Amino acid sequence: MGRLGLLNRLANAVAAYNPATLFSGGQQGAWYDPSDFSTMFQDVAGTVPVTATGQAVARINDKSGRGNHATQATAPARPILRIDAAGKYYLEFDGFDDFLQTTSDVITAATSMYACFGAKWTGAGSIDIGTYAAIGSATPLHSFSHFGSGVSYLIYSDAFGDKNASVAQQTTINKHVATFGAVIGSTLSLRFNQASITVNQTTPVAARTASSGLRIGAREGTGYFLNGALYSVIFVGTVLSAAEISSTEGYVNSKTGAF
Repeated sequence: MGRLGLLNRLANAVAAYNPATLFSGGQQGAWYDPSDFSTMFQDVAGTVPVTATGQAVARINDKSGRGNHATQATAPARPILRIDAAGKYYLEFDGFDDFLQTTSDVITAATSMYACFGAKWTGAGSIDIGTYAAIGSATPLHSFSHFGSGVSYLIYSDAFGDKNASVAQQTTINKHVATFGAVIGSTLSLRFNQASITVNQTTPVAARTASSGLRIGAREGTGYFLNGALYSVIFVGTVLSAAEISSTEGYVNSKTGAF
């Protein structure tokens, strides 16, 4: 089989894959797709649809079937829908105060999880796909983040401290697909453009003591905000197989164009 034939087969496999299968067994989680205009609105209530790039997104609906829609009530803190030169849609976060968050719990306590997202840095700052404590709870909860200034760091935080890994230094900040896996009582896995990264982990991943929602574009809402583009986010509260991880990364890359 020639190279073109192989590429066509791979493209067809990606097209056939539906991330909804990750949630078909009742798994909790969320799936956000800025290329799907039917899921985005200019108001929190979801009555004014996003119809064009350049508009602020106050609400993006969850495509997982779990109803974990993410919103932002404060107008200046809303990301902007954009399209890049390759025709890929993304949400632009300003690195100052932009973020979206769910209003209900996305993951329950003591749940293993995977997060996969496509992104690109456009300035100093961080990319954060993080959970946040439920209202009234100060319990530290799991958070996924990675920082983009020279050397990129993928970091997973829990109640017992950070586990992190260094990614090759970025002389040019490119699009990428990052995957975080956290298996409670076991290991943390980090992948960057389908390459596994050695993790600095001295203790097993700890179980959370409370349920939590999901915050997109910021960690804990203070100090760490995404300055860049977010093309796709898939977050699922379960252990994924190697095949599921590979398929999910391929799907997210089809929305991102990183590799």
